[in-house]
Amino acid sequence: MDHITCSRRAVRDRLHHPHRLAVGAGCCFTPNWSGRVEYRYTDFGNFRNNSTVSFPGLSYEHDPVFYTVRAGVSYRFGGPVVAKY
Repeated sequence: MDHITCSRRAVRDRLHHPHRLAVGAGCCFTPNWSGRVEYRYTDFGNFRNNSTVSFPGLSYEHDPVFYTVRAGVSYRFGGPVVAKY
């Protein structure tokens, strides 16, 4: 159990905080319909990992970078709710 705890702590200490850049825009087509689009760049930095369990002696380097485009369409139902008694 000690080995698992130490391994999790080591992985948590090596995690990198990503660098993000996002640009987006949105517009209304009608009073109820709107659309949006966003571009997001995320870079987690590079790091090296040494495999000690599956493939002893093997090391590999990670450089995860993501380029993401997101788009969406929204519909707003009705207007304000007015109670009539």
